Amino acid sequence: MKQRLPVKKRLRAGQSMHLHASHGMTIVATQGSLRISGAADWRGEHLVKETVLLQEGEAHLIQEAGWIVMSAQRDAEMVCTESPAEIGATRELLSGLLSLMRRRIS
Repeated sequence: MKQRLPVKKRLRAGQSMHLHASHGMTIVATQGSLRISGAADWRGEHLVKETVLLQEGEAHLIQEAGWIVMSAQRDAEMVCTESPAEIGATRELLSGLLSLMRRRIS
């Protein structure tokens, strides 16, 4: 079952979590520090794995959908949110449905 965003997670120092991240997801470190490792990808003849370090208050935008690993360097808390485009599309859909329902009622 797909988890709804935004999601708030807490990790203890040394703890890791695997997560399937969608394109445009934003991860914000609200406390502590996190290491985010993306899926390995072949670039030419080299296997590359993107790794990002986030300190408290910093954010990371996911560029490609796929599995990531978030590891806490020290006790950490993070918030994962949808992309603004997905939020806007959801609002437009709900607004359209509400308008349709209003027309059917009147």
